[in-house]
Amino acid sequence: MSLKFKAISSGGILFFLLILYFGLPKINIIDIGKFGIRPLDLVSIFIFAVIFYIFYNYKFKKQNAIILVGAVFIVMLVNVSFNGLIGVIYVLRLIQYALVAIGIAIMVRSHYRWRFLFAVISVQIIVSILQVLQILPNYDPGRAWYYARTFSGLFGTPAELSYFVLALIGFYVSISFPRRVVFAFALSFNSVIFASLAFIALGFNKLLGLFSQRVLFSLSYLLLLLVIVFLLGFDLFLELISMPIDEGISLEQAFTNFRIHTVNGAPITGEFESLIMRVNKFLSVYDYMRSNYEVMFFGCGYGCGNGAIDSGLVRLLLEFGFIGFLMAIFLVKKIPTAPLAVIISVNFLFDGLWSSVVSPVILSYFFSNLTFIKELYVHSKR
Repeated sequence: MSLKFKAISSGGILFFLLILYFGLPKINIIDIGKFGIRPLDLVSIFIFAVIFYIFYNYKFKKQNAIILVGAVFIVMLVNVSFNGLIGVIYVLRLIQYALVAIGIAIMVRSHYRWRFLFAVISVQIIVSILQVLQILPNYDPGRAWYYARTFSGLFGTPAELSYFVLALIGFYVSISFPRRVVFAFALSFNSVIFASLAFIALGFNKLLGLFSQRVLFSLSYLLLLLVIVFLLGFDLFLELISMPIDEGISLEQAFTNFRIHTVNGAPITGEFESLIMRVNKFLSVYDYMRSNYEVMFFGCGYGCGNGAIDSGLVRLLLEFGFIGFLMAIFLVKKIPTAPLAVIISVNFLFDGLWSSVVSPVILSYFFSNLTFIKELYVHSKR
């Protein structure tokens, strides 16, 4: 039985499972430390079974398999050394997101791709409208059930919904999705400023094309630095990054040392309060990394942030260090410039790499261009 035939015969099951994965609220069935077993985790097991069936007997290159197993082993080792046994759970979560990402990549490469997009987005639109009408409650794992006139769909926050839609549409843009539809979605779902900026960026492919993928990725860190300097002021920024720190402090200690409560003697309130709190967290990560050289170079493993870092760009440096950053520089070359701009936007002031719904979509960008996924391409022009 050919690989393509297996993909076609399993497409309907995978389609249903992925709709279910993104259509279930993040309710904990069983609490395990800082993580909980959720219905979507159980769905992931069935997604794994379908993917295993599709690729069973497929001959992967031994060299690639060895690299993959070695990378997982190193990440697991780093995680356990920094986080204890919970580090194993963190790595399993990352593997789970990768498996769902493979499922998404298969779906977008199949004749189900338009139905998949329509179904996933339609579910979120319907639920969001019912939430605005206060017929259905919102559900946030941190706040449980609550009623509010906000678009958050079946996800925790309106921002998570916006960035999920942005990441998913960005994926479709990479396969020539009509730009005018992108802007329609921007008007319907935008609840955060950087989401709308990313949508606008998708309309300027020629401008984005002036930069190589690696330059664009590197410039995103420079832009994040400039935003921080703008919010704090240059003098305060220099003062904060040059302050002495205790050697070997823990990340929890760094997080408790929130440094900024006032700017220019005035209390932080209003629209900049949320941004300043993010800057506090970024500076805490900076202090932690410069006080632990092994973290600076190798990171502390996926999940060591113990929650959202409020920027996937900062999370990448924290959890994978400068070596991980250099690997990312190598990998982004395989992603077209426009969808890469989407990935950067999603992770600029939002932690897309930590979200159980956004992270798989981001990872699917990488899998969609792999040879064993391209071999499954069965798209119909109808």
